[in-house]
Amino acid sequence: MGKVYVEVSDLLEHLLLGKPLNGITRVILQSLAGFVNAYGPNAVRLLAYDSLAGVMREKPANLLAALYRQPSGGSLFAEHPLGAALIVQFWAKAAPQVNDTLFHVGNWWWRPPALQTFVKLKAACGAKAVFFIHDLIPIMRPKFVAANHVESFKIGFVHVANCADLLVTSSKAAQSDITKYLAANGLAEKKVIQVPLAHEFQVMAELGFHPFHALINAREKSRQRKSYSNLLKSLNQSSFALMVGTIENRKNVPAVLKTWSELASKFGNAMPKLVLVGKWGQGAHEMKAFLKSTNYCDGRVLVLNNATDNQLAELYKSCAFTIFVSLSEGWGLPLGESLWFRKNVIVLNGNFTSEENLETVALVDKAVDLPQAAVAKALSATSYKAAAQTHLRTVDDFAKVLIQAVSKIQT
Repeated sequence: MGKVYVEVSDLLEHLLLGKPLNGITRVILQSLAGFVNAYGPNAVRLLAYDSLAGVMREKPANLLAALYRQPSGGSLFAEHPLGAALIVQFWAKAAPQVNDTLFHVGNWWWRPPALQTFVKLKAACGAKAVFFIHDLIPIMRPKFVAANHVESFKIGFVHVANCADLLVTSSKAAQSDITKYLAANGLAEKKVIQVPLAHEFQVMAELGFHPFHALINAREKSRQRKSYSNLLKSLNQSSFALMVGTIENRKNVPAVLKTWSELASKFGNAMPKLVLVGKWGQGAHEMKAFLKSTNYCDGRVLVLNNATDNQLAELYKSCAFTIFVSLSEGWGLPLGESLWFRKNVIVLNGNFTSEENLETVALVDKAVDLPQAAVAKALSATSYKAAAQTHLRTVDDFAKVLIQAVSKIQT
């Protein structure tokens, strides 16, 4: 068996800009760790796009030392990263061989030149290519995505479909969407394998690392840690609900805010706070205006845009319940994470949630509203409601299934 090249351009961007992990970068790290554990660091290479030279470059996987840690604290990689080593222009030009595998789990639609260069590299070297398709939301439900991203996604998916030897996705719903779209648009039939994501929430080492502004970044992180510490202390003194994910229309956040404002008007300080954790997305302007006009629902709503893994874990542990009423998802990591922390969930009853065989505290059937009764039911719940038969997948479980899927094209 040859080497596995894991595309990490999205992850490098997060590292260099000091961004917190999002769902995709978390899956990149978990996939990378799985390959390293299965094949050893010498058989795994990092692959990233050099926008200045217009080429793909590679680096040994052990560059990412200490950024991904097991609960025991043991590092999966051998070296400690240096700032300059994260800059892709210092890497060697990628030179995969015909028996190698190229694995892409990132935002391939976000950087068209990077995707085209990846496709050309695959054609030139003859290696196998595996793409992890998180969902087809920009195609199947375009109203939730900016118009320019819809077109970029459609064009990019054609390149992906023509290039891929295997497509991987996380849910049966997304698997069905992909298979139907390939057939309906005259694209070559591809094997599409489902690899469910982990429920487990693993706390990664903090990725806030900016080699060019190390001192400033350290001061800012110290300030943020103190701010979050004070926040957690204040939240622990009362009940609060937690909603994790991009703060946008697709996640149904406007409906949640409307309900919270109505309940806050009725019950005042007796109403639990709502903590939104995530970056702003589509509809941010309108939601910010609503929060400003209602004084953040009479002070009952808090917005946190840059929570670290440790801080998010503390919020999960401390909250009374979580809310996940997204209108469309490929998977929905916050739902699995809520189960991992044994938290009751108010969830929209949809095809992606039904795959988990859940018995949640409240299933919401109306996509345009968050019924006040659902919140009342969540507040009055005295025990954890998730079905006992729900198997909570670890990161290792996810990695094993992923390795099995990828190995099918390596033999």
